[in-house]
Amino acid sequence: MSYLFFDIDNTLLSHKTFTIPQSAMKALWEVKNHGHQLFIASGRGRNSILEYEDPDLFDGSITGSGAHGHYHGNALFNHTFSEEDVIAISDIAKETGAGLFVQSDTRSWMSEAGLEVFKRRSGRTEQQIYDMGIRIFHGIPEEPICKMDFFLPVGIDGEEVYRRFPETVEICRALSEYKAFPGAELTPKGISKGTGIRELIELIGGSMEDTYAFGDSDNDIEMLKACAVGTAMGNASDMVKQAADYVTADIEEDGIYLALKHFGLF
Repeated sequence: MSYLFFDIDNTLLSHKTFTIPQSAMKALWEVKNHGHQLFIASGRGRNSILEYEDPDLFDGSITGSGAHGHYHGNALFNHTFSEEDVIAISDIAKETGAGLFVQSDTRSWMSEAGLEVFKRRSGRTEQQIYDMGIRIFHGIPEEPICKMDFFLPVGIDGEEVYRRFPETVEICRALSEYKAFPGAELTPKGISKGTGIRELIELIGGSMEDTYAFGDSDNDIEMLKACAVGTAMGNASDMVKQAADYVTADIEEDGIYLALKHFGLF
């Protein structure tokens, strides 16, 4: 039995159609029916992956870029920032005019500046964003926070800002691929999708020798390296492709189906 970990955005979920391609769904079910276990491994909080986490198809998930692990509906681990770190990052965001996204395992918030960034990125109205369950973050966390996204304003030197972050905060991905919205994805120190997968596999009694990972973005690099076989999508960044053992086709060109077929998993 193998354990397969899939990023969501632009790996499973097309950002052109905002659906999982039919070829990918067919392959996932074939793999599942061959006795393998499937997991979502996302930078999102678990609250924002539930619409895709069909419990009949997926055995569990890694969310918050490795901060949380779930298996058959049960929480296995939960790594969060200290309240002091969240407040410190929030203060830096206010001072620099940066947009801040904040998420726990169950809820999401945005600063006022973060809301403006999200409106521009997504094309959604403020009411549509509120309808998604997202609320305004005022600087004091209402519950333990697992991940933050820090979006830099125009003209601000990111490296200078990042040097002000607490040492217990990890920059697990520089959001350089968003040229119009540069910034960084933050996790508690030492946490990544790679550490999350290792922790989950150990807790369920699996072997890392039987793991596969599929991703496209810089925060997928650690999991591609951690798993026995790491696959980059054809639409992945160059850094992700260099970290992978195998590069499949673009998500829009049946990349997941072709990779799973290539590895003989169904």
